[in-house]
Amino acid sequence: PQGLIRLPLTEGYPDAVPIIAWLAQLSVQFGRDPVVRQFTEAVLGPNIGNSSVLRQIDAVASFVRSSVRFVQDPEGTEYVKTPLRMMREIQEQGYTIGDCDEHVLLLNSMLRSLGIDTKVAGAKVFGGGRWDHVFSMVWDGRQWADVDPSIKAGPQYGYRERLVA
Repeated sequence: PQGLIRLPLTEGYPDAVPIIAWLAQLSVQFGRDPVVRQFTEAVLGPNIGNSSVLRQIDAVASFVRSSVRFVQDPEGTEYVKTPLRMMREIQEQGYTIGDCDEHVLLLNSMLRSLGIDTKVAGAKVFGGGRWDHVFSMVWDGRQWADVDPSIKAGPQYGYRERLVA
């Protein structure tokens, strides 16, 4: 299907580094897309344009949390929907589906379209010593802040060990 990327995985090889690098590269690419910028401006609305970077980050993160429903990829695969496809699905049906990769890619692309710097970070969350989760790091104008758009409510995880692109 158009707008769906299958990232190549290597059997028995830790793929966290290339996955994080691909997500970072895609975030930059789509953050420069005028369609992403236009969509993000509509999400912000007229009353937030002159607001602080923190309010813009919060507004976009809230939008992604409420618009992307978390569904895992099948074991042994890594699918990533492009932000353009996710935005189209949100416009057509009010939501899109994806795992932590999609949450991060959409958030980072939208924030980058506003000139806000982002990074993709990996974490070991679910045990077993594997890098099994990605989240965003966002420059809020003073410091890098962890923003995990796939956590819908409650506190974020304490990411002590991280892999950053």
